[in-house]
Amino acid sequence: MNPRPLLAPRLLLVPRLSLLLAVCSARAVGAQAPAPPLPDQNSFLQQVRGTLQGDRLLQSQYAYREKRTDVRLNDHGEVIGRSEKVFDRNPILERVRQIEHESLGQRDKRLRGEAEDRQKENEMIDEAFCVYDFRMVGRERLDGYDALLFTLVPLSGFVPRTSEGKLLQKFSGRAWIAESDYQLIRVEVDAIDDISMGLGLLARFYKGSHVVFGRRKVSDAVWLPSELRYSGGGRVLLVKKLWVEGVREYSDYQKFSADLLPALSRLHPGR
Repeated sequence: MNPRPLLAPRLLLVPRLSLLLAVCSARAVGAQAPAPPLPDQNSFLQQVRGTLQGDRLLQSQYAYREKRTDVRLNDHGEVIGRSEKVFDRNPILERVRQIEHESLGQRDKRLRGEAEDRQKENEMIDEAFCVYDFRMVGRERLDGYDALLFTLVPLSGFVPRTSEGKLLQKFSGRAWIAESDYQLIRVEVDAIDDISMGLGLLARFYKGSHVVFGRRKVSDAVWLPSELRYSGGGRVLLVKKLWVEGVREYSDYQKFSADLLPALSRLHPGR
């Protein structure tokens, strides 16, 4: 039996199928809306600067849980130490207890300290925008949010004024910022130089140490830290070589209870 008559009709279908697939593909491509252009970088970063507040000061308005995990390894990769601790933090309640019996002099000192802390937070945020050359490179979906991805490279020639700025200058990496509300979602950076602590006498972390910092939305307009991860090699007391890995996890955020308001009102009399 000659198979050709059976194969011929099938072969005739190939051009038709190819044409049909081509038409379907064209329709599918045409149905996809073109991606909107990236926003103006300078305008976007100005909005980001306006939304940023010092996380530490904002975090002090919430009760939350902090879990700390630390691992130490020797230069052979063997675990020589591990610790895990959980803390229930309530900064508002701690402040209330602190002021219950404070004198006027202690109160004035505390208020001055709080004002200095706010000023330092603002200076640190300002320097972060001066230390780096920001480059908007595209969009990514991260943790359920549409984010704009930036690369962060320290600017040569800039001299930081704050200790935090000097530390930031030793890192480069990437940052993801929520496009809808200009909030920082995540930062991943690597040390581009050795980092000394205690004038290099206490500890030194080597170039290549890695840090990840994440934030999440805890209310309609408030974002707070969710995790901090770090890893890297170095020396302690300039002698002992170590590899350290650590995680800080923040969860169960709750705004302070209304029944604390009478006591809190004494923090700012007349308000």
